[in-house]
Amino acid sequence: MSGYAVIDLETTGLNPSTDRVVEIGIVLLDRKGERVGEMVTLIDPRRDIGVTGIHGIRAADVVGAPVFEDVAAHLLDLLTGRVLVAHNAWFDLRFLAQELRRCGLSLGQRPYLCTMHVGAQLFGARSLSACCDVLGVVNSQAHSALGDARAAADILRLTLRDCEEAGLPGFGHVNCSGSETTFGARPGQVDCWQAVFASMVETAAPGSGWDYTARSRDEALQRRADDAHYLAELVGQLPAVGATPQLHNYLALLDEALEDRLLTRSEAAQLAAAARELGCSAAQVAHAHRLYLDALVGVALADGVVTPAEQRDLLEVAQLIGLSHDDLAAAMSLAGAGATVNLPTSERLTLPQGAVVVFTGAMSMERDDLEELAHRAGLTPARNVSKKTALVVAADAQSQSGKAKAARDKGVRIISESVFHQLVADRPTRVVDLAEKVPL
Repeated sequence: MSGYAVIDLETTGLNPSTDRVVEIGIVLLDRKGERVGEMVTLIDPRRDIGVTGIHGIRAADVVGAPVFEDVAAHLLDLLTGRVLVAHNAWFDLRFLAQELRRCGLSLGQRPYLCTMHVGAQLFGARSLSACCDVLGVVNSQAHSALGDARAAADILRLTLRDCEEAGLPGFGHVNCSGSETTFGARPGQVDCWQAVFASMVETAAPGSGWDYTARSRDEALQRRADDAHYLAELVGQLPAVGATPQLHNYLALLDEALEDRLLTRSEAAQLAAAARELGCSAAQVAHAHRLYLDALVGVALADGVVTPAEQRDLLEVAQLIGLSHDDLAAAMSLAGAGATVNLPTSERLTLPQGAVVVFTGAMSMERDDLEELAHRAGLTPARNVSKKTALVVAADAQSQSGKAKAARDKGVRIISESVFHQLVADRPTRVVDLAEKVPL
């Protein structure tokens, strides 16, 4: 069974002592470097997800994913009798060893190879992307665990082939005594790969079996898309013709549901039920959604610039209420031409002077800058959630950070960063009766 296990991990941060793994990707290769198997799953870190902008994983994606303890024994099964391979092995293998220690398991001493060292030694490239460029490897899923593991596996396969064709006995950068405390130490010299494999003890695997359900990025993305379209499906089931509704109540519910930029199926069902109770037709609700997006675009454009973060937020809202890229583009064009739509002032956006606000997660702004904005708006920023906390501003509404968990436990309101910026913005709000703009 000897061969290679090429590993890549996505993590919540850079410190294995405090941060956690959020995705595991493994590519299994035989001795010649040919692919014989793969494993990939998202991991629930039981804490804040970290910087989504780096790894592309949201807190909602890991809800229901296995925790590391669920996959640990099976992971060791896959690694038995194989040389461990990673790009920047010092980073990935230290995280792997730390996660196993939390489960009462050990990675032990086993040979490993770092493709970053391979690239630096053989062709003067260190980063994964640079090594891929030199060897012509295409990584279409960069910064995903399986995508990066596949890329590193291709680097190893092509390098093994080149060494064999050149008559070279092996690499001079395989650490044959890697352990939890020596990963990243200076590589040892080996005469050939056969010597490496001969030194490995192929013990019987503990045999955990597949007693957990893996969760891939594609599955998480599909679930996210299904949830995003759920409100649109419910709206489509409303009557074709409605009464002349007063939509203030509906819009207030919509605004409240979206202030954390998360629309659960329960919230979508409540919105659809409210629209039905108000006598709204499907066309009327759909038009109200477009007006709601128009209003948000107007707020974003009030300073003359729509930042990339604001554009992402607007697209996210558009998708949650059943609108498309084209709808957002139309709203941007209208706002750019000077058209304005303002929502009725929401009481939920009114806080007393000195109200306590807590921030959690990786925001688009530095924490000190956000706290300064809160101070200027007459709010009191705090570092911990207490019974005095008025609201929590979360980078991701489904964050499992201690602050987000405490907010849910205490019933504290959670809002997104974009809504916080609206809250503290010094802009007058003109109340418009949107019901007048809804077609019969």
